[in-house]
Amino acid sequence: MRHQHSRRDFAARSGAVTAAAATAAVVFALTGCGTKVGDTSPVSSNVPLTVWSNWPQGTPQDVVYQKIAADFTAATGIKVKLTAPSKDNTAALLNAAATGGDSPDVFVTAAGPLARLRAGGALADPAPALAQTVPGTGKTLAQLIPQVYLTASSDKTGVGMVPEIVDGNGVWFDAARTPELAANPPATFDQLLRAAAGYKAEGKVAFAQEGAQSRYNMWWFFMLQLRQNGAGSFAGLSQSAAAWDSPGVLTAAKQVEQLARGGYFQPGFEGSVYPNAQNQWRSGKMVMELNGSWLASETKPVAPAGSKPEVFAFPAVAGAAHNSLQYQSTIGYAIDAKSAHQDWAARYIAFAMQPRYQEMMATQTINIPALNGVLAPPELRALQQIEMTATEIAQNWDNAPSVAPKWWTDVLPPLDDKLIKGQLTAEQFVAAAKQDTAAYLAGGVK
Repeated sequence: MRHQHSRRDFAARSGAVTAAAATAAVVFALTGCGTKVGDTSPVSSNVPLTVWSNWPQGTPQDVVYQKIAADFTAATGIKVKLTAPSKDNTAALLNAAATGGDSPDVFVTAAGPLARLRAGGALADPAPALAQTVPGTGKTLAQLIPQVYLTASSDKTGVGMVPEIVDGNGVWFDAARTPELAANPPATFDQLLRAAAGYKAEGKVAFAQEGAQSRYNMWWFFMLQLRQNGAGSFAGLSQSAAAWDSPGVLTAAKQVEQLARGGYFQPGFEGSVYPNAQNQWRSGKMVMELNGSWLASETKPVAPAGSKPEVFAFPAVAGAAHNSLQYQSTIGYAIDAKSAHQDWAARYIAFAMQPRYQEMMATQTINIPALNGVLAPPELRALQQIEMTATEIAQNWDNAPSVAPKWWTDVLPPLDDKLIKGQLTAEQFVAAAKQDTAAYLAGGVK
């Protein structure tokens, strides 16, 4: 059951950009393209500004976008044609629109496809939008958006879009049922396993796991591998069979094996299909779940009275070199390079990023807003702080879907499924993954 259009799907289909350290400098030229920075004067025109929202009609996001569009027209005189063509394959849709001479001026996208969009000539420099003063704030977007969010909205070339909302991940629990986790969340993976063992001893299911969904299973190896070897290392496993020889890879696999052998997932988790496990977690039948920031909104329809979902950061691993790394993915506004109204587009984006609309995105769609100073809803407030202060980030699945789509869908998932289900030991998993990666690379099919 979905409470709303899923940001999980939005991100999953998007691929990813090159993983980046948040501390890396992100350079964008603040040179305009005819934009009068801070200009809020009315414009009279019958030519509409076309905005692709990607959120289906009637979703909470669509309600917010409809209000933004109507308010923008009232404030500027610029009409807005707001459509939601599809959330799938934005790059292909933009190419088709360009061929037909019907490109949008602004489109909403996840960070994943930025490199492909730029390579296809569909991505304009967002610098003019970032240089716009956000109405009512006296500050530009570049001043109001944390640098780490701009880094997460970049590809190798630089910032590609203006982030509107931020997705992250962590270990979810219900503070109403397990206040001890709110008071003293496990800070290390060993502490997490001890907590899981304690709940198991009490007859409880420690972790909800959607075992029939490979991407849910991969969350564990993904995060543990990144803890060991840092951003880029997960996608790097698709680029060289020798990368599987790294000691940190086997360590991560052994920790997944610990989870499997510990019996911490629900009975029959191997066949659990989305959203069964997460709904059971929210209804109180399981204690924790490793999942994305969208979990609270997706499970809201089945939440019992008094439910208080909260999340803590994926714990540190003893001896690992990247314990500060945080998963981070953004969704935001991009300007189509073929737009004939890029000055209007920049104004629209700055208008849409006003605190009042960011507050609506937080409270009505249960998201983490990208604008500094706007609080996330209570269930995401802790994660907002984690994401905003992250010093190292890995973007959407560490860029694996973009750099090696066949490996991402066909090579790793079957083996990772067997690892988490106890059908392979860590050593067998690493050996098989190395062998299959070598075959994949030899085949030349990306």
